Amino acid sequence: ISLNEMLAHLEEAVETERDAKERLRRFVADASHELRTPLATIAGYAELRSQGGLRTPEEEDKAWSRIESEGRRMALLIEDLLVLARLDQSQGLRVGNVDAARIVRDAAGDHAAIDPRRPIQIEAPESVMLEADEERLTQVVTSLRATVRVHTPEGTEIYVIVRPAGTVVSIDVIDDGPGIPEAAHEQVFDRFYRADPSRSRSSGGAGLGLAIVQAIVEAHGGTVSAAQAESGGTRIAIELPVAVSSEPNGY
Repeated sequence: ISLNEMLAHLEEAVETERDAKERLRRFVADASHELRTPLATIAGYAELRSQGGLRTPEEEDKAWSRIESEGRRMALLIEDLLVLARLDQSQGLRVGNVDAARIVRDAAGDHAAIDPRRPIQIEAPESVMLEADEERLTQVVTSLRATVRVHTPEGTEIYVIVRPAGTVVSIDVIDDGPGIPEAAHEQVFDRFYRADPSRSRSSGGAGLGLAIVQAIVEAHGGTVSAAQAESGGTRIAIELPVAVSSEPNGY
């Protein structure tokens, strides 16, 4: 290897490390911001109560309701952050034989009960087996379903297509909603990214759903991407290898 090649590799390594540190800095800053909001609400109501500012039972009930609501939001955010931290450290997968078609059908049944105004259709063989962490794969499908629920109007139809293709299994989640701008197709997987900040915050989301989907899929050695569907909505395409190459890590 020549000196120039060595210098190029060294420069690339330094740049990669610099980018990783910058991503970490942004992640910590964004996480702090997300936690600060519910903390400020809880502290505000607590201080109001301690100073006698809640004069009626109705005001007391509203304060406790907001404190409980923001506390739950913090708990969910912290759990999501822990999931990402484990996956960042290549931990958290418990791999076994999993039927992807069954997981998708189970998720569709849950969706029909939770959100009947957004009909869901499944196209999948009777069984599609692969090596994966069943809990995490279920989380992927559930997160995608929840993302559609948050970002599309009632009446939006959802299609989930599961196909075995040689050494990979593809899972496509397609909706006929308003879609997302083409320029945001890659950004939607960034941590804390919101295509519609006001709407996702009001529903309790922190912009981590698709980031977790990407982290789980990549931890399995797979890929995930977003594109415009033929209907004009959004298509999330996942490819997972039938067999993972690394040993599973417990947690």
